[in-house]
Amino acid sequence: MIYLDNSATTRQYDEVTEAMVRAMKDGYGNPSSLYQLGVDAEKAVKVARRQVLEAAGGQAFAAGDWDVVFTSGGTEADNMAIFGAARALRRHGSRIVTTAVEHPAVLECVKVLEAEGFDVVRVGVGADCMPDMEQLRAAIDGNTILVSMMHVNNEVGTVMPVGAVKEIMREKGAPGLFHCDAVQSFGKMPLPSDADLISVSGHKIHGPKGSGALLISKSKAPRSRRQICRPLSSEAARNQDADQAPRMCPRSSDWDARRRSPRRTAQAAICRQRI
Repeated sequence: MIYLDNSATTRQYDEVTEAMVRAMKDGYGNPSSLYQLGVDAEKAVKVARRQVLEAAGGQAFAAGDWDVVFTSGGTEADNMAIFGAARALRRHGSRIVTTAVEHPAVLECVKVLEAEGFDVVRVGVGADCMPDMEQLRAAIDGNTILVSMMHVNNEVGTVMPVGAVKEIMREKGAPGLFHCDAVQSFGKMPLPSDADLISVSGHKIHGPKGSGALLISKSKAPRSRRQICRPLSSEAARNQDADQAPRMCPRSSDWDARRRSPRRTAQAAICRQRI
């Protein structure tokens, strides 16, 4: 068989499989432990974070000005960025701007936030899948707390104008963060270092399924880093009843089978999986 669908997923490299086996056999220590096995595991995690930033490309990433939060894939990274940023910055505004052609891992998240009362604007695109820049400029205002735009479209391969987003946000006085879904471009081209949050995944570049990361700028998103990694605040957690929909989109239909309440069923139905 000749496999030509590497934009959907890739075959894991043998070297990756061998590295995973070595880690599971020999590097199984708790990285928080003080003895040597744990220290070695901690070093391995630090090396992995550095390698992610090196793969992101550019001196801005090599300078160590970014946090790397490992996730179970692009879906979780998108969920964490969108739900976390929106809720962390809710006191500063309510508008969320994205495009109409984002991956469902983004679009379904903003749909949930829209139902919660956030003002969501979906910018249209042309026949070439490029966003309407006039619409984008009009959509971003001083009430915008989050802009989410993919780097490379997963269907037609259009390279989106991500370099213009932060410039427009600064011009409009938007207090929010810029999230870039870079799952399709990670490891293939330099990522936009002017973004505040960047989602990446391993399986598009011959890495393991179920591996991903959220890159968080330390300098541009300093106050909201912890809230982004913890989308559900302690106050909201105390007020959340058993039947309330969860704060992160589920990753598979198994979730719905285990929890049958009507609200949970509706929540699961609108979510899409991206490993």
